[in-house]
Amino acid sequence: MTNLILSAERPPPRAITFSEYSELVYIPCDPDDKCIKWYSSDDSRRFRKTMVDDIRRLSHEIDVLPRGDILTQDQLCKCLGIDAFLCKNDAAIRRAGQSRREHIAAVLSEQWTQKQNGKCDVARLSSISQNSSRRTVEKARKLAMGYAALLIE
Repeated sequence: MTNLILSAERPPPRAITFSEYSELVYIPCDPDDKCIKWYSSDDSRRFRKTMVDDIRRLSHEIDVLPRGDILTQDQLCKCLGIDAFLCKNDAAIRRAGQSRREHIAAVLSEQWTQKQNGKCDVARLSSISQNSSRRTVEKARKLAMGYAALLIE
């Protein structure tokens, strides 16, 4: 059995860059107010329950929708953010999961290769990530355009 050695050291902070249009706002916070600023476990449970209820309700509305009818604009807007949970196509869900795993594997593989070679090529890593997620980005863009078109009507 391998012994696990835990290090108390923190990794060095990562650098961030800002565009010329970025704006950084610092809001001082009293450390005693943390319980007010962050979601409590009750808030998280309530959010999850609400989301599950919304998914069930909208899934039922879609199931009882007569064949050939389309969702109303209000129903469609309620699907925003939970549309992935409303998909009943198991093959599509498996494909999406496989795509995510392949994307993660491609990025991690490139990181490992760069580490083994003692270099850090952020541009190449970014390029691999972009190429790997190109289909997902295009799908999200089309979905957003469809939602926008419905909201403009």
